Amino acid sequence: MVGSKHLRCIDCESKFVSIRPVKMLIFVIGLTFFIMLAARIYKGSIAG
Repeated sequence: MVGSKHLRCIDCESKFVSIRPVKMLIFVIGLTFFIMLAARIYKGSIAG
């Protein structure tokens, strides 16, 4: 059980490392833009 858990942890780390910082940055910017857009539509619907 401990061995499989350890392997899973290593797999998790390798997956995390495979994500490049640039990809992460683009994802964060895209997410922020989406949230801002959603907030603007939400405010617009309340005002309207």
